[in-house]
Amino acid sequence: MIKPRQYILISLLLSLLPFAGAGQTPFPLNHSLNLQLENQLYDGKDITFTSLKPLYPYTTVKGYDLDSLLYPEIYRNYNPQKKSWFNRKLLYEDFYVKDTSNIRLEINPAINLSGQQPTAGNKELLYTNTRAIRANANFMDRVYVTTMFYENQKFFPDYLNQFYRNYRVIPGYGWAKSFKKGGRDYYWASGQVAYRPDKNNTLVAGHGKQFVGNGYRSLLLSDVPYQFPHLQYMYKDENLQYSKTLTLLKSRLDIENPVRPGEEKTGVFHYVAANIGNDLEMGLFEGTIVNNPDSSGNYSFYAGYVNPMPLLNSLLPFNNMETHSLIGLNIHYRPVHVFSFYGQLALDQPFNKKNQVPTSDKWSGQLGIKLYEPFQINNLIINSELNIAAPYTYGDTDPKLSYTHYHQPLAHIQGGNFTEFVNILHYRRKRFSIQAELLWSRYGNTSTNIHSGSHIQLSREFINQENKAGQFLSGDITRLRFMEIQLAWLINPAYDMKLFAGYRLREEKNQEATQSDTFINFGIKTSLLNTYYDF
Repeated sequence: MIKPRQYILISLLLSLLPFAGAGQTPFPLNHSLNLQLENQLYDGKDITFTSLKPLYPYTTVKGYDLDSLLYPEIYRNYNPQKKSWFNRKLLYEDFYVKDTSNIRLEINPAINLSGQQPTAGNKELLYTNTRAIRANANFMDRVYVTTMFYENQKFFPDYLNQFYRNYRVIPGYGWAKSFKKGGRDYYWASGQVAYRPDKNNTLVAGHGKQFVGNGYRSLLLSDVPYQFPHLQYMYKDENLQYSKTLTLLKSRLDIENPVRPGEEKTGVFHYVAANIGNDLEMGLFEGTIVNNPDSSGNYSFYAGYVNPMPLLNSLLPFNNMETHSLIGLNIHYRPVHVFSFYGQLALDQPFNKKNQVPTSDKWSGQLGIKLYEPFQINNLIINSELNIAAPYTYGDTDPKLSYTHYHQPLAHIQGGNFTEFVNILHYRRKRFSIQAELLWSRYGNTSTNIHSGSHIQLSREFINQENKAGQFLSGDITRLRFMEIQLAWLINPAYDMKLFAGYRLREEKNQEATQSDTFINFGIKTSLLNTYYDF
């Protein structure tokens, strides 16, 4: 019997046949770093596509060193000959570098040694102890390898502990075991290999995350859930970008025994983007969740695995297999360097009514704006974004087919049935930075026996049949206010290690109660990954 990973490998190779025809490892999935990168690149003519992440430097930059590009004022007068080894490794360079004519290897530490002190009551300090390592390798400008391993012990605030009790996963990560009294012990590992035979084509195999969009959130495919095994093919020239990704996903876990493997399913993601003129980028997205293997654990060949064209998986019932499809539009308009507009529209199961939940109009939308160096203030970036999703969007009457992975949404972290307005400010002067976030959200909460459309993994028995099509914010309306401000001093730009201190407020209010928590944060950390606790 052919194993599932062999199915996906064969399928991807077949799907590349219609397209048969020097770079670096991927840029980290980090929102603040990507804002800084956009600010530097949009000022020139070296950038084309930025909506498909992680970004690869060879798809965006020509002849730049990324550290020098992001932090020109730090490296402008840097002379390694005048610095001691300790000074260079602590403040400027990768910790270990092996550079020959054919191979470049970089190895860096990553840590998060921090505390979070609740300001109300006599609650104890919540601390984080993360030790990690990240390695990148470049072989003859053809093969690129990156790998990360994180080991964590962490104490969470009450609302995140409740999330874990409900789903048995850490937000953005996976299962954890208990640590001391109330803490969690968990690890995180990822890695991928990219092969680039020429300047237009790239083949990637690995275990990681992806993000489609230009905003803080994505309503199409985001880095919210745990990483997943995937094979990806990418094509890019000056006016066109194409990506096809095949993935292995996890559906429901055993809540009582989360160590046991959950149900598996597969995903197929297409994304095609085109430059229209010099200022407008438009992209078409399709994501398909496939009930494969079936309930007996048997894998079958699905023709959609080898289909290279977006939309066909949604329109055609390949092999009569049960699927859940999401199609979407991504738009990015940047007329001048000072600002850019972006947006997304996602339609959930628009052509398949068989497994529709009662709301027939399942959709979500996003509008956003970014201001780069407004008022001529260098390195100041402001990002404002509105996100909305109708009830039951991303859900399915068969929970296995929901648009999820490892008990977490593949798109927006709130699932469905919400409105959200988020504002982010980022400012940096040399090594000092300040970042602030202010978020307001309203969502229809799910009660014990009624599915209001926000919990996208509930089964059909809990669906509220009285909800009307297109009705927003059904269920118990909950209001969320989240505010955070962080001051930081950058120790080493090469691996983004910093000292930081900050303040966080989270307030959740509904008809029954109001829960308000405030925290003082401080510590030293390496910021290479997005972590979403603002929900």
